[in-house]
Amino acid sequence: IFNGTNQQRHHHGTMNHDTDTEGFDISNNADVITFLRHPLSRAVSQFHFSKRLPWARRHNATFLHQTFEEYLDDPNKTWTQPIADGESGADFLAGIFPTDKDSWVETDQRESDFKIHLRRNKTAACLFAARRLENTTWFGIMEDMERSMKLLQVTLGLKESPVLPKENSQEKGVGNRQPSMEVGKKIEKYIPKDLW
Repeated sequence: IFNGTNQQRHHHGTMNHDTDTEGFDISNNADVITFLRHPLSRAVSQFHFSKRLPWARRHNATFLHQTFEEYLDDPNKTWTQPIADGESGADFLAGIFPTDKDSWVETDQRESDFKIHLRRNKTAACLFAARRLENTTWFGIMEDMERSMKLLQVTLGLKESPVLPKENSQEKGVGNRQPSMEVGKKIEKYIPKDLW
């Protein structure tokens, strides 16, 4: 989030609206910016990134020993985060991640009828997420970083193109390759909201 003087402020977590018309509680002089991941490459990246996490090694998770294609074809998979519908942006933008304390996504811990409605009605969730995205000052695509940062520079009237303070550690690795068309079709059946 940038304020009117281009001083950066951070907001961590999802934006919360209990009703369709409530506003996000930030000052009027703030510009909301959003980065999105391509849903197919996000799924592949999440799969490979998670193999490095301590919980996966600690539990000797099955997916540690699988290729991404084997994982997709596994009818007994118990961990589905890479192919969870909404994780590429729709659920973040709509603010509808579950509010339980065990979620890895920081939320306001408040449940509402509106959130429940959006979780049950994918079209309503996508429309709400799209409206929020339209109301942001700018959004960029992680897979097109150079052009995205140039557009951010122009949008905010900055002298130089911004640079992210941390680079994706898998940027050149297997986890950030676009999946083949065949694999892409397999992923697509799991994530209709994120492809909407």
